[in-house]
Amino acid sequence: MKYQTNPLVSKTADLQSIVEKLKPYYLPGRDFSVETGSLELAAEGREITTGIEAFSAEFDDSKLRHLLTRTTFCSSKEQIDLLSGRSLNEVVDELLQPIDMPQPPLAFTDRDPDVSKGETWVNSSRSIDSTSNTLRLTSLFSWWTGHMLNTKAHIREKMVLFWHNFLVTESEVIKDARVVYDYVNRLRLNALGNYQTLIEEITINPAMLRYLNGDQNDRSNPNENYARELFELFTIGKGPQIADGNYTHYQEQDVREAARALTGWTTDFDTISSNFRPGQHDNGVKTFSDSLGNVSIENQGSEEYRALIQLIFEQRETARALCRKLYRWFVYYDIDDFTESEVIEPLATILIQNQFEIVPVLRALLSSEHFYDYENIGVMVKSPVDYLLGLVSNAGLPVSPGTDIEDTYNFWIEIYRNIRLQDMTIGSPPSVAGWPSYHQEPFFYRNWLNSVTLPFRQASSKFLLLEGIRVGPVVAKIDTVLLAQEVPDSGNPDLLINELVKVFFSRPLSQAELEGYKEVLRPGLPDFEWTVEWADYLNEPTPQKEQAVRSKLDALMDAIINSPQYQLQ
Repeated sequence: MKYQTNPLVSKTADLQSIVEKLKPYYLPGRDFSVETGSLELAAEGREITTGIEAFSAEFDDSKLRHLLTRTTFCSSKEQIDLLSGRSLNEVVDELLQPIDMPQPPLAFTDRDPDVSKGETWVNSSRSIDSTSNTLRLTSLFSWWTGHMLNTKAHIREKMVLFWHNFLVTESEVIKDARVVYDYVNRLRLNALGNYQTLIEEITINPAMLRYLNGDQNDRSNPNENYARELFELFTIGKGPQIADGNYTHYQEQDVREAARALTGWTTDFDTISSNFRPGQHDNGVKTFSDSLGNVSIENQGSEEYRALIQLIFEQRETARALCRKLYRWFVYYDIDDFTESEVIEPLATILIQNQFEIVPVLRALLSSEHFYDYENIGVMVKSPVDYLLGLVSNAGLPVSPGTDIEDTYNFWIEIYRNIRLQDMTIGSPPSVAGWPSYHQEPFFYRNWLNSVTLPFRQASSKFLLLEGIRVGPVVAKIDTVLLAQEVPDSGNPDLLINELVKVFFSRPLSQAELEGYKEVLRPGLPDFEWTVEWADYLNEPTPQKEQAVRSKLDALMDAIINSPQYQLQ
């Protein structure tokens, strides 16, 4: 899609208008202003007093939608109807249950010289042809997007993206689709497993060794890149600075000693493996700072990286740091003193008591009063992947259209490219710290909406609504007439709009807002005009009558999906 020439896109986004309209829906007592093309928090006002005690109120469809929106990429009416009536514990069990690994991505064209169309390339020979490697990367990111779309009531794909944002590698640096797939597969295998095990495996993963120069780390010239990120980003975090280069949780001495402990590893991209070279490993004793208890690690050869990681995981702060990241991913960016003591601290205790297994922590968080507190609902600015995949789900678009593999993969890659245009390139976060929206103070999620990304966000939704993506002989687009037909008594504009609101919005709307949407549906006319026109179409669905109702329903849908409220989840 070439949005730069798309007449549906205005040349400048009315960001201030979006910001002003967001005010009533974000949080009581908060205000926003546009500063340097981003959304800046101007006033605080959030008050929340619930902790991780078990949620005890009614688990109704609105709570179910909140849970599905935050933990999956599918919160469609069909999915909500399927799970409606189940208890909170039953739905959380569904989200966290073990599921099979997906089949690997496939070559979707005949242009890869080493792999036939319809066969997987993940175990093929290393491609020295940049064109075929680009095709494989396209296949990988298409398949990844398709799997996010196709996975219904399960949290795993949200967790894969969480770990990708947390334990970052960039495909442009790795430059081998097979190695990137191996990294993504490692994240998926461990997505709901053990945090310490995942860190151990990712430390010597070929993609990570290449990305952070671990394959250049030897005893004669220790490379500190991975050791530094292991402390700062992947586990314990800095904490308050206590001296130049030294922090509460680790010090420069620890980075140096960790780098020594990690010497000797290299990569073999031909076999997609990592290998330990004893002659390049520093065999000396490594002694850590008082931040880590002045512990010394004797030479343990190829197992020494595990001893280093064990030392880090013996620090309680490592558990706290992960729980903060999970909180910002699933709940909210602001962690105040109350949240730290009543949510993060008890979650860290659960993590430690369960030897760093992830599922017990997620179960406690997703079943808590805090997660369903009204001030935690509809307050996240949607990421591009949440916005666009959520729109595909909410609007009932096919997630695997077409009968030919090339058509299906091309549909998925168009969705992926639209997400990338909005500053979220899956497979290549902007830095080792991940996407700024999950760590950069004070903006956090508000980084997703700015004068660059907002026009592409609006364009992508309009394109799916008014033009669609061609998939072989058909076009996949939002069918507003079909959506209306699925609503009982859709000739009643109040009932029609109320049902659409339940599917598309995280929070209920005011009466004035509902009236505003009704005005879009039947501008300046009494309700019965829509009732009569809709009934006339159902009785005699000619192309002319269909186009008449479709134009009104398209206008209504356009107003919904480009509204400030729909930017939030």
